[in-house]
Amino acid sequence: MKPALPLLCCLLIGLGLLACRKDRFTTSAAAQLTTNIDTLHFDTLFTTAGSVSGVVKVFNGNREGVRISSVRLGGGAASPYRINVDGIPGPQVNDLELAGNDSLYIFVTVTPPASSVALPFVLQDSIEISWNGNRRWVQLDAWGQNARFLRNYEVTGPETWDNAL
Repeated sequence: MKPALPLLCCLLIGLGLLACRKDRFTTSAAAQLTTNIDTLHFDTLFTTAGSVSGVVKVFNGNREGVRISSVRLGGGAASPYRINVDGIPGPQVNDLELAGNDSLYIFVTVTPPASSVALPFVLQDSIEISWNGNRRWVQLDAWGQNARFLRNYEVTGPETWDNAL
């Protein structure tokens, strides 16, 4: 039994080494990435109150991996939108590797900025995904609405409220 133990160990190590394979990445411009949506919509949101997270899924349907140069918000750091790409936050995330037949998630939130406008307003931006000389955009839109929050306020009789913010 003792002579079989070293042989068994060598066999297991050999199988382990054969199981490893180097990931292959394509640099071809013909390699396409797709997204599950072309526009991410958020319904009316109150200013200073953030949204729930919206999700964009990016698919690599190629057999080989793709190196994504960047995923970025069109409005950059000034955008009311925020992105998190597979756990990495920021207005721009660079140098991602997406394996063949795999996908990644982009989580998106938005916080409408306060303004003096009483009517609802639209917030628009886009996410740009760049790889192998290609680009794909996902449009972002949300409606914002100013609100006056009355905390610890008690109505004790008839009152007339105006629309002042």
